[in-house]
Amino acid sequence: MATTHIQPNFELPNEGNIMRIVGLLTIFFSFIPPLIAYFGLTNNLSPEGKAISAELTNFNVVGVIALIVCSVVPIIGWLLFPLVWIYFLVMDIIIAVQIVNGPEVKIPIILQILK
Repeated sequence: MATTHIQPNFELPNEGNIMRIVGLLTIFFSFIPPLIAYFGLTNNLSPEGKAISAELTNFNVVGVIALIVCSVVPIIGWLLFPLVWIYFLVMDIIIAVQIVNGPEVKIPIILQILK
């Protein structure tokens, strides 16, 4: 699986804090916080911040689609549902920690919806 490597070089004063909050809220609210950051905070984000929020939105939208498919498909989907949910939850936590602490953010590329 390919990953997107983004080195956050936050230029604006509060952009690092905004992206940290978005990363942490993503754990609980899936694709909604990065989508709001992508479309609603265009003046407060550098290109790196916009790229992180776009990739995070893409990753979580694919997770929601995968969970919907798992819930609809009988037996096999129902067995895979907890595994898919745990995978996306753990990856969201890892990405949030990378946004808070790391010099580089690695987000798995599954499907490009926002660019």
